[in-house]
Amino acid sequence: MNKPIVVFIATYPPRECGIATFTQDLLFAFKKMFKGSANCVVAAINLSALDTYEYPPEVEWQINENNKVEYRKLAIELTQTF
Repeated sequence: MNKPIVVFIATYPPRECGIATFTQDLLFAFKKMFKGSANCVVAAINLSALDTYEYPPEVEWQINENNKVEYRKLAIELTQTF
């Protein structure tokens, strides 16, 4: 049986932002609480297309927070993939 996949769509470290830190803490707590019964991945939100980071492996997507088209593309990809 395949594990469910939980996608966190938010800012994420190394971006310096309180929400990024919260998202990382939430992801770690979720993994600990559910003990590997779900796969957790992140769609990290960047300030712009020029604002990129070297994210950890759990970040599978990066989107520009001011580009509505990127949100739509991610939503379509998520619904088709999962």
